Amino acid sequence: MRIPGWQHMDPDQLETAVLRTLKTKGFEAVEVLERVRYNPVTSFDLLLTPLNDAGLYWRSLQLSEAISWVIWIFICCRLRKVLRRRHG
Repeated sequence: MRIPGWQHMDPDQLETAVLRTLKTKGFEAVEVLERVRYNPVTSFDLLLTPLNDAGLYWRSLQLSEAISWVIWIFICCRLRKVLRRRHG
């Protein structure tokens, strides 16, 4: 549901705006979103569930979120490499 300026409304104003929007637009006022899920069928599929869930999660990220993940993974790999050199 889109309500312009909702961030600046107090709870009572927001409630009034939501109810007004529902009354004027009816079913057209809301948009239903469904989360994609992986449903394994076989035992082998069940073993692959973590990888499939990670893939579904990755596909759902915004570009900035994906870049952030890549940077954090890179930092962790580099840190691990540095720590291995110091203690190895």
